[in-house]
Amino acid sequence: MVLRATDAKERVLVCHTDLRSPKVQGLRSNAAVAWLFYDQERKTQLRVKGRVDVHHDDEVARMRWSKSTENSRQCYHVAKSPGTVTEDPVMGPPLEQGFENFAVVKCRVDSIDWLYLQHEGHMRARFEWQGDRWKSTWLAP
Repeated sequence: MVLRATDAKERVLVCHTDLRSPKVQGLRSNAAVAWLFYDQERKTQLRVKGRVDVHHDDEVARMRWSKSTENSRQCYHVAKSPGTVTEDPVMGPPLEQGFENFAVVKCRVDSIDWLYLQHEGHMRARFEWQGDRWKSTWLAP
């Protein structure tokens, strides 16, 4: 999944996915997720945990669809669902509509594990949302 938007104030990460993808059923049955980000230049790894809501055919999905580019929308106009076994690796003929396959995954972040890699010794901390603020704790790397 590709990160499409963030909202630091609301602690939300947003991505788009195909409703037909097996991961959607997985997310609906278990909303706990973890994201892993790594910035090689900054030598920083983030493991972000939270809970997701899947939005389809609602106001959230309509708003995100309207803001997506035509090129991005084409991904949802394909007849074959993601992961389908096929003899033809080409996407196939486009469907008339794509919105019915479009879903938005919004993740409310509950914790962040931060790891900074350096020759002199790594540093690691955990940030957990508690009530109305972040609580931080140093961890052994």
